[in-house]
Amino acid sequence: MKTVKYTIIAAIIIILAVVFLLHNKHDGSKVILPNGKVVIIQVAESIDEQKKGLSGRTTLGVNEGMLFIFNTKLIPNFWMKDMLMSIDIIWISDNKIVDLSSELVPESYPDNSYSPQYPVNSVLEVNAGFIKKNNLKVGDMLDIVGKKQ
Repeated sequence: MKTVKYTIIAAIIIILAVVFLLHNKHDGSKVILPNGKVVIIQVAESIDEQKKGLSGRTTLGVNEGMLFIFNTKLIPNFWMKDMLMSIDIIWISDNKIVDLSSELVPESYPDNSYSPQYPVNSVLEVNAGFIKKNNLKVGDMLDIVGKKQ
C-alpha cells in the first residue's frame, strides 16, 4: 500500500513539474537591474507571441517578466486585452530605460492603450509596483542577457 501511495505522489510531482516548465518556457534569458536584482524573462519575439503577451495569465512571479524585442526602434502601442493582472511597463532603447508606465490595470481595455514617449527596441512587462519597488528611473541601464537585442 505504501508503494502505491509513493508512486502516486511521485507521479503528481512529475506532472506538476512538467506543467510548470511548459507554462514558463524559460530559456535562461534574464534582465539584470541597476540594483543587481535579476529578473527571469520570457521573450516574446514572434508576432504571435507579441500579440498574446501576458494575456490570460493570472500570475507572474515576483522577479519575472516578459520581454518584447523589436528589430527596429519604434513607438509600439500596447493594450491590455484579456489581461487578468495589473502590470508595469518598462520602455527600453538599447538597454536604456527611456520611459515608464506604472500600475496599469486590465480594466483599461479597450479605452486605453500605452506607448512610450520615444522609440524603443524592447519592452519589459513586470508586476504592478515593480518599478517603484526597484526604484527604476528613466536613464537607468539594464543588462539583458540571453536574447539578442
